[in-house]
Amino acid sequence: MTDTRAPGSLFRRGAQAEWTLANGSQAAVHHCEHGPLGEQAADLVVASRGYLAFALGDGDRRARLFAPGLARDRLAALMLDGRFAGYVAFEQDGRGALEPRLADFRRVYGAGGLWRAAVHRLAAERAPAEAIYLDQLFVAPRFRRRGAARLICSWLADAARRAGYRTLLVDVAAGNAAAIALYESLGFRRASAGLGPGRRLVRALAPHAYRRYALDLTRGAGAPAQG
Repeated sequence: MTDTRAPGSLFRRGAQAEWTLANGSQAAVHHCEHGPLGEQAADLVVASRGYLAFALGDGDRRARLFAPGLARDRLAALMLDGRFAGYVAFEQDGRGALEPRLADFRRVYGAGGLWRAAVHRLAAERAPAEAIYLDQLFVAPRFRRRGAARLICSWLADAARRAGYRTLLVDVAAGNAAAIALYESLGFRRASAGLGPGRRLVRALAPHAYRRYALDLTRGAGAPAQG
């Protein structure tokens, strides 16, 4: 089969999608490489990976680890009526937004950096080449329950489909009923293969069990949800 996937990031610099929602609100998805919008998203994403707190410590330490190597071309922000509403971080072609080097682990954790780097590598087990992995989805509190998560997920699915990818993957905490309901309403289904062995091992040490869901992008494009 010929590989028709687009190289590089899913989107170019600048606003990549704009909508007028049914309620009259203006929505846009933006690239996060530069500017104050990118800084807002970056400040949140580098303090993430809370499920690895047992190895990587609190948000401040994780921010020190992740900030130098943050790949902003794997990060997009949602704006609603000109305000920052949330972000999505994704993995594409074996590279995600958070890709610290061994030197970063040593800088933050000293002699303990090596085993922490190994744990992080296991947790960051790569998605198949034909898939985009939805690594993180964040919605600002004031925009929750207003369709923001649905909107940015729909944008990511549409962007991945147009770039030639076949599947969108996400791991969800088994007890997060709201997130599971959202993904299922968008067409995600439990992935038969489940988590890979490395991710299963690391997730087993986390406080919550995780399940993998997959969206088949070959079944046709849908318009972005209107919130």
